[in-house]
Amino acid sequence: TSSCHTCSNNSPCTRENIDDGEFYHSHCDANKFVQCDEFGGCHEMPCGAGLIWDQDAMTCNWPVDTSYSSPDGPDPTDTPESNNVPTPPRSDNPNEGGTSSCHTCSNNSPC
Repeated sequence: TSSCHTCSNNSPCTRENIDDGEFYHSHCDANKFVQCDEFGGCHEMPCGAGLIWDQDAMTCNWPVDTSYSSPDGPDPTDTPESNNVPTPPRSDNPNEGGTSSCHTCSNNSPC
């Protein structure tokens, strides 16, 4: 769903969501997300520095790479702090730049 959640208010960790395989949800703070476990436990998790939750991608992402719309409060991409966050190098080659690492298959060739 697109509404914001916390574990204490509007918890998304319902049996229905869990049965549907929906374990990750937007938090009211864009720098966090809610993770449910298979038993209905609710966990508020932080995104890494400079990242916000991207519900479409189901992961924390750089603000410029999301279609973030705030359910409550200001857009985190408008804050002065986010303007000081370095943008990671971009490359189509996973072996160049960023925090990507080279992965190899069992035959020692790149996958």
